[in-house]
Amino acid sequence: MIALYSVAGQSPERGVAKNLFPRGAFQTKDGYIALNIPDNIMWKRFCEVINREDLVDDERTNTGTARSTNADFLTPIIEGWLSSLRRDEAVETLNAIGVPRGPINTAEDVFADPHVAARGMLMEIDDPEVGTYQFARTTPFLETNVTPRRDAAPALGQHTREIL
Repeated sequence: MIALYSVAGQSPERGVAKNLFPRGAFQTKDGYIALNIPDNIMWKRFCEVINREDLVDDERTNTGTARSTNADFLTPIIEGWLSSLRRDEAVETLNAIGVPRGPINTAEDVFADPHVAARGMLMEIDDPEVGTYQFARTTPFLETNVTPRRDAAPALGQHTREIL
């Protein structure tokens, strides 16, 4: 934000990238990926992998600002390519060429993710009213952190007499 204002005199607006595109969530065959192409080097790699080298020098797409201005032109091209790929295929393909990307996980994805399990990000809570359920730990946490309590939050007024 500081550099954009200092160099270009522009004040960023939430959700509207004026000098950078593509950036955001894009749909694949079976889910979404987050995609961010911050410069022309990565843009060229992306154009090559989608077999649209013509977009590298096209005046509508040859700079981040031009791509941002012409997002309506580019979005169907990007989504057209991604629609033929599964989410994991798109992530792997873009990873191989060094383009920032990542899967956008559903709740089911989070619960099944081996990294979430390995980090202990979900912990079981036994609640007398709800039953046993998974609760997300607050991130970040360090290895030396004390394990949080696993009991349910107290009911309204549960400890009033003790405390008073």
